[in-house]
Amino acid sequence: MIQAERRVKIVEITDSKGVISVKDLSRLLNTSLMTIRRDLNSLHGNGLIKRTHGGVISMKYEKDIPFVDRTSKKNKEKTEIGKTAAKIVENGDIIFLGSGSTVAEMAQFLKGKVGLKIVTPSLQIINDLNNEAGVTLILLGGIVKGDLFTTVGPIAEKELKEYHFQKAFIGTSGITLEKGIFNSDFLLSSIEKVVIEKSDKIFVLADNSKFGKSALINITAFDAIDAIITDSSISNEFAELFKNEGVDIIIE
Repeated sequence: MIQAERRVKIVEITDSKGVISVKDLSRLLNTSLMTIRRDLNSLHGNGLIKRTHGGVISMKYEKDIPFVDRTSKKNKEKTEIGKTAAKIVENGDIIFLGSGSTVAEMAQFLKGKVGLKIVTPSLQIINDLNNEAGVTLILLGGIVKGDLFTTVGPIAEKELKEYHFQKAFIGTSGITLEKGIFNSDFLLSSIEKVVIEKSDKIFVLADNSKFGKSALINITAFDAIDAIITDSSISNEFAELFKNEGVDIIIE
């Protein structure tokens, strides 16, 4: 395989997997580690991949998609998931709502419930539920990440450590059978890891496109979550694979 062909192949493999090690690339392409490293350095310099210690990240996963773009994709599925997730919330619950667009879609279906206490970093959720009489809203402090309409950083993480949640609802950038739940943003990932430690039950909201995909940060394995809430478009085969691994899949 000539150099140009090999480098195109590296980008294709990396894009399909999201994250891959140098050793795995060497094995897949039957090429020495030294040659692969030279290829990666060149591809990184040209902005085609992102080099990390011992591996490489697809540029598709290096930057999270802006909130305004995410809200315009898979609207039907997000609405279905949000409606299903809201049914799990009971009057009087103390809950955490994450900053993902699918979680934001859930907020509209919480209207009419009473006695809710909601902690969230999401500016969109605060805006949507601000005038809801039955809801007490707590916005996490911190740095405003404008492209994602959310607060992040050490102040938000410190606040979270003071709370305890009966139920937490978080989004995801990807889910794999081998590793569990992923997020593509360092700052959001740090918040979600604290939330997992401080919650009785964790629900992950994910449309069918997230299954089988990895991303930059591995948030948690399946044993730390209670269920994945997804849409009816997920294939029966995929749902069965996850159920066989002991993962509870909730579909409306």
